[in-house]
Amino acid sequence: ISQNSLMTAANGPYVITGYVTVNVGSTLRIEPGTVVKFARSNSGINVYGTLDAQGLTPGGTPGGALERIYFTSLYDDTIGGDTNGDNAVSQPNAGYWRYVNFSGGGSTDSIIDNAEFRYGGYLGSSMVNANGSSPTIRNSFFKTAQSWAVQYVNPLGPNTSFTNNKITGVNGLSVAAVNATLQTMNINSNTVDVTGTGISLSNVGLLTERAQVLSNTISGGSYGLVLNEGYYQVANNTITGTGYKVQIQGTTDVSYGVNPIDWTTGYSGIG
Repeated sequence: ISQNSLMTAANGPYVITGYVTVNVGSTLRIEPGTVVKFARSNSGINVYGTLDAQGLTPGGTPGGALERIYFTSLYDDTIGGDTNGDNAVSQPNAGYWRYVNFSGGGSTDSIIDNAEFRYGGYLGSSMVNANGSSPTIRNSFFKTAQSWAVQYVNPLGPNTSFTNNKITGVNGLSVAAVNATLQTMNINSNTVDVTGTGISLSNVGLLTERAQVLSNTISGGSYGLVLNEGYYQVANNTITGTGYKVQIQGTTDVSYGVNPIDWTTGYSGIG
């Protein structure tokens, strides 16, 4: 895509059989209610320009399911119908498609708002991956990823914001950020219920600009919150489950507020 383009609900579901590339300087806008399906494991969207995927969010909260934007498997008949016409013989599974991948500073202005991602993460990829980019992700849903749900690596831009999202059915890392020391990072008000790791941050934040990990609810999983190097403000997070609630690694500076943590199950204390 080398010019501004639009996906509409009326023309969907859209079926992607390989990789769609949004070039630098171009914008792909996806209307509320649009369904995007991926037809095979090695398929996805590479964003070097701008992806504007905003479902309707009345009052700043996630809108209804009909207003949401969906990224899912071709075999997912629960949204957009039986697109491959096999009368539901084929069933979706985690890792059926790869990712939506943001690369470079040209994609930093991208926004995902009230979107839902299902059955991605092929080849150990995150369903949403940002490398050298800081897309805003809010009010969205991530379900049944093969490995990771969302990852930021070397994000660029004045602010990285991942807020008010819900993640379920992830065996690996749910939300991860690596080497984010040049901007404000906010991971706030998310709900994470997984069998893997809830939130994992490595080399994030500065002493004068701590990464904000606030008001998240994390349950299940082998690890709730993992912090490795960096500077953090951690407050009002509710962490339950059978594994480690908080694990601190390396030289890590954490300013704690009140965090309701269930120490009665799993591993007590800081792992």
